[in-house]
Amino acid sequence: MIIKKREKTLHLKKLEALERRMPSAHKNRSMVEETLARQMAGFKGELAINYPLSFLPQMTYYIFHHLRLFDGTRPFQLDTLLLTPYYLLILEVKIISGSITINHDFPQIIRSSEDKEEAFADPFIQIERQKLQMKQWFINNRRKTMPMEAIIVMANERTVVRHDNANSRSLEEKIIPCGGIPKCIRNMEASYKKAHYSEKELESLSNLLLRGHQELDSDILKQFQVNQLELISGVQCSACWRFSMVWKRRRWQCPYCHSRSLNDHFQALEDYSLLFSPIISNRDARKFLHLSSPDNTKRMLRKYSNRYTGKTSGRKYLLR
Repeated sequence: MIIKKREKTLHLKKLEALERRMPSAHKNRSMVEETLARQMAGFKGELAINYPLSFLPQMTYYIFHHLRLFDGTRPFQLDTLLLTPYYLLILEVKIISGSITINHDFPQIIRSSEDKEEAFADPFIQIERQKLQMKQWFINNRRKTMPMEAIIVMANERTVVRHDNANSRSLEEKIIPCGGIPKCIRNMEASYKKAHYSEKELESLSNLLLRGHQELDSDILKQFQVNQLELISGVQCSACWRFSMVWKRRRWQCPYCHSRSLNDHFQALEDYSLLFSPIISNRDARKFLHLSSPDNTKRMLRKYSNRYTGKTSGRKYLLR
């Protein structure tokens, strides 16, 4: 069963919001676009393993996507974690197209594409480090150890993988196409027969993993050297994408394409929460949404989120 769904990370959502509100002439816009394209491709590639994972027995496997834990010294990110009473399996998803050669004597992989070569970090080192950090997490949380495995999954089924070392047979089993996940897990089921956790203990461990998840919440404006005053405010039209919407006759109206909407301010408030602050006052909301009426703004904020702190003029609304 899926315990933690695969969703866009907070960092990816922040990148999307930044691209939406960044002027086209900004000096760092191309850097934002490239980073967003790369992370979006990674997210879409990770979705490729959802289908093969759907063949697993729902009540046997606890599945966690995008789990970010802390080993006591540093955080570590797991693309997908499978938890069973018998063993734990880490799936590290790689989205690399073309033909790749894995050099097991020198820690890197080489991608060859159109007479060009590009080097990537050795994923085998990465998954071994993830296993060590996962084991340390168990120790820190005083949980019984269990067998831990880690596999590299190539999301693109057409990627050609070659090994340049004759003694690489044992490592070849550690990198598979996404369609090979069910077979790989059947082999592990045959190897691990002893249960280390009862059903009740496994549920407790599952809850602990969820509580231990620490979403990366970085300052995206600082990362790309963007001043808050440089960003575009206002409500974006969901039809023509201009930041042109005006509140008129109890709805948003676009003076360019004449589109109408009741809730286009939802995206604007989400952008505010991602780029500036997860809390907002009525005054700041009026300024950002280009509104004049405190009462209209209050109704919009209450419709978006009914969570707030403070009273009357000092009230702050919680956007996430």
